[in-house]
Amino acid sequence: MSITLRRAEESDYPTVEEIFERCHKNKPYDIPSIKHSTDEQVAVDATGRVVAFGVITTFAEGSLVLDKDVGYKDRVLAAKKLIQKSIESATDSGMERLYLIADTPEYAEVLKKHFGAQSCAGELLVIFTGD
Repeated sequence: MSITLRRAEESDYPTVEEIFERCHKNKPYDIPSIKHSTDEQVAVDATGRVVAFGVITTFAEGSLVLDKDVGYKDRVLAAKKLIQKSIESATDSGMERLYLIADTPEYAEVLKKHFGAQSCAGELLVIFTGD
């Protein structure tokens, strides 16, 4: 069997949606958005049938570096203001999602309670592509 890649075309998207509905609709994630994509590819078999879709998108990530030697109330206020600004910036940029990576379960609960953050399905992984 032969699989080749090519740039996705507008006419491919109904097939991609059908594959997603048939094979992934019960998963706790949506079909990938192409709103902020840098590349969209489809894998096609020897007959030209689309068998897979891949997209690279801009990923909005909010990160904080807090001085733990500063008083608790100041850290909380600084974090609150920075997270709110991150949400506003992501919204103003037209981003559909803002990802926040919590380093402790307690911090994750704070983000959920105070900012409406939600757990993501799957496991967040990273591949370093630069030097």
